[in-house]
Amino acid sequence: MNIGDVKATIRQGGHSLDEARKGIEQVNGRLTDVSALALATLTDSHHDLTEKARATLAEAKHEIELVVRRLEEAREHAQKYSATLG
Repeated sequence: MNIGDVKATIRQGGHSLDEARKGIEQVNGRLTDVSALALATLTDSHHDLTEKARATLAEAKHEIELVVRRLEEAREHAQKYSATLG
């Protein structure tokens, strides 16, 4: 595999990362909508299951943030590596 092939593969990977980010952002939008409805429904409830539901929704949001950050980091690293190749 020559440098041109490697750079082409990195570009393809970058496109895949962009698509993955779009998908995650769609999931995040849906999670935001569902969370708003669920939290409105759970207002004033302090049952153990409602507390677990709140925690689970917060954890899901945090996980999405982590995935987006990892995708951005991967994209940055790929661009830097491609630039290093010349």
